Amino acid sequence: MHFFFTKNKYFLFLLIIFIICEIIVNPIGEFPLNDDWAYSKSVSFAIHGVYTIGDFGAMTLFTHLLWGTIFTKIFGFSFTVLRFSTLISSLIGLFFLNKLIVKISNNLWLGFFSCLVLLFNPLYFSLTNTYMTDVNFTTLLILSCYCAFVFFDTKKEIYIYYFLLLSIGLVLIRQFGIILPICFFVSCITLKEKRKRYLIISFIVIVITLGVLKFYESILKHSLSYGAAYTFSGSIDLLSYAFWENFFVNIAGRYKVILVHIFIYGFPLAIIYLASIIRSVNKIYAFTVSIICIFGCYFLLQGNIFPFHNMFTNMCIGPETFHESNGHTRSTDFATLCDIVKYVFSSFTFIVLILFLSSKIKLGKAAFKFEPEVLFLVLLLGMYIFMILITQKDVYFDRYHLPIIALIFILFSFMNKTFKAKYSISVLILFCFFYLSVFGTKDYLTLNRNRWDAYYFIKDRAKVDAEKINGGFEVNCWNDGKNNWWADYGNLQNYDYLIQFNEEKSFKTLREYEFQRYFPFKKDTIRLLMRVDTAKTATN
Repeated sequence: MHFFFTKNKYFLFLLIIFIICEIIVNPIGEFPLNDDWAYSKSVSFAIHGVYTIGDFGAMTLFTHLLWGTIFTKIFGFSFTVLRFSTLISSLIGLFFLNKLIVKISNNLWLGFFSCLVLLFNPLYFSLTNTYMTDVNFTTLLILSCYCAFVFFDTKKEIYIYYFLLLSIGLVLIRQFGIILPICFFVSCITLKEKRKRYLIISFIVIVITLGVLKFYESILKHSLSYGAAYTFSGSIDLLSYAFWENFFVNIAGRYKVILVHIFIYGFPLAIIYLASIIRSVNKIYAFTVSIICIFGCYFLLQGNIFPFHNMFTNMCIGPETFHESNGHTRSTDFATLCDIVKYVFSSFTFIVLILFLSSKIKLGKAAFKFEPEVLFLVLLLGMYIFMILITQKDVYFDRYHLPIIALIFILFSFMNKTFKAKYSISVLILFCFFYLSVFGTKDYLTLNRNRWDAYYFIKDRAKVDAEKINGGFEVNCWNDGKNNWWADYGNLQNYDYLIQFNEEKSFKTLREYEFQRYFPFKKDTIRLLMRVDTAKTATN
């Protein structure tokens, strides 16, 4: 134990910070968040011996449900238990991310700092406090990258078998996981020793992973109802005109959002190398490149607003999962500030990347000779972005970028082999990320806790049927865990009770739930409203 604590002292410090953040957030509460009402339903069925991913989920989901079911089998079914399962998964991912970055950079502090930057990423931290699939997928991706790196570094074949299991686990969360063994196979082409053997083994990994996916999908075909959201892998036709038409349309609509996420969330790690990189190149050249990058970012990202989107909107701006979707806490000043952050952070990250590549060009062809572990990571990043670009419009969310961000962090750690890191500016930025992520997530859970308190109050007091209460997306879709997968929460005609921020025409306030909001810092109120006609009927 003494050896473990000594060897992993930075991670133990990270664990303490993690626990303090969770105490602040308080993830305890019997309510779903975002889409995890659907996955929670599947777990509730699974613990009673019925396996179904439901009609709502578009992904394979099996590994995710298995992980949640294990915890609920031990501790009983509850949303709190399912959230804690994600918290454990997050810690596992951070632990191996730390180990991987230390192996790459031979720098304990960089491993610790990189994990903090990922932990306080707004997407990652908020999703860590839900039972969404994104953190579990990212954790398995990090574990896979770790096993691939160790194999390429040591040639120990046991890590290929670990990699196989992780590939199966990934593809049974999301179909995207199929790219993992493909990238591994291509990377094995660059091996000098036992190349044929490793190519055969890595090809077998592809075959087994794809075979497991196809077998699983054959089962789903007999269990899913007509019109279910699940997308079968065989539905993708790379040779069709419609496929590539959709691809190029998605490029035009998504490349700016992907770039902005990479630039903004990669900024704390990119900026630590800026001073060292500038010292290594001609000052006039560095100034010229900086000016070009600044103007380049301005024209490249112009017309693209800051990507608030799904998770950022939920935790910071005010969830649009209520009947009202007018941006409850949205302000012009905050939107302007975010736009400034977009340009400033993006420009500096772009400058660091261009200057880094320039320094590599100076060293000649040898600097760009990809080792298999580097090639694997670059291929994985490129293929994952490709998968994002072929995803259908109605199932594309900002949270799907989380694996891209994790891969960028791993790739940035290779800079440490050439340049010295300075953390002073990044530590200040990290505090901003900390406040945004931790207190934004605290707001997200607090307002949902109050929303569900209002729901349970009217159900218990008036014995109201769940179908008569409009509490927003999660409330109406969960519907006391009944076997339905969607509800029209936008239409008020069929509801006698309404839970939202503001007052509503033809409804009167029955109860108010005031709470302290931290982002922005102000007092806020959730209201339980009763239809006026219902109130008159109850009085009579």
